[in-house]
Amino acid sequence: MKGLRPPRAERYHLLEIEGPPESREFLLELIWDLDSLGCEELEDPGRTRLLVYFPSVIPRSELRRRIEGRIRDGVRSPEILFRLRNVVCDSDSWLDSYSQSFRAFEVGPTFYIHPPWDGPSSRHPVNLLLEPGHGFGTGTHESTQLAMFAVESRAGGVTSLLDVGTGSGILALAAVKLNPELAVTALDIDPLAVEAAAANFRRNHVSSPLLFAGTTRSLIHPSDLVAANLTCAILHELADELIRLCRRCLVVSGFTTDQTPQVRLLFEERSPFRVRREWTRNGWSCLLLEP
Repeated sequence: MKGLRPPRAERYHLLEIEGPPESREFLLELIWDLDSLGCEELEDPGRTRLLVYFPSVIPRSELRRRIEGRIRDGVRSPEILFRLRNVVCDSDSWLDSYSQSFRAFEVGPTFYIHPPWDGPSSRHPVNLLLEPGHGFGTGTHESTQLAMFAVESRAGGVTSLLDVGTGSGILALAAVKLNPELAVTALDIDPLAVEAAAANFRRNHVSSPLLFAGTTRSLIHPSDLVAANLTCAILHELADELIRLCRRCLVVSGFTTDQTPQVRLLFEERSPFRVRREWTRNGWSCLLLEP
């Protein structure tokens, strides 16, 4: 799923949004669906407080309308407070500030994700070296971790993988570490994400897969395993393409547990695929579908 992405321009919109602790998942889903450039979570035991960045090319009035609409739809208007303003920022300084707080962490018993300033783990079979801010996702989000578990459950029994919306390349990288013989194709519509994914493969001394900027319509041949850590809305747009390109196992993630029934119906109604397993964590879900 998409994670930290520092602003590329000096001028952009800054959203300061906060709510009670129990609103954290709602707020994270909101900013994800609004396609933010990056998010910084502030430490506050009594509140969930986020600083969220958006490109300045988006009209501020339109952005405000979308935010208010999402809050209203979530029936949380009295609880959520937000402020939207234009700012000028040195993106490198903002990135350095985030990087200083990023530390290694485990994802289940198998995976250990660490930045260059933290060493690998001897207790975990798979170490993933990622540099925050340059990878469009560092595995901290629940949807990414759930997708990693799903990929882990099938990577050893397939010969090819397609990672749609690869971002940092973390899912493709995890799969190759689990199965070095795996033929991997990874794509993203953002060329900067593709560059970042390629850099992560080099950092991990893994031969780069077929990696390119583009859409699923560019692909002809199906893969055994298809992984798509995307939003619910984008899964609706790409459902037919994901089905077309999947031979055996389809992993979909990036949606909340409340959205799980509609995602399940989305794929089961139009294909022979059926949900065989579900992973959940902190209000987020991931589905594994097979014929």
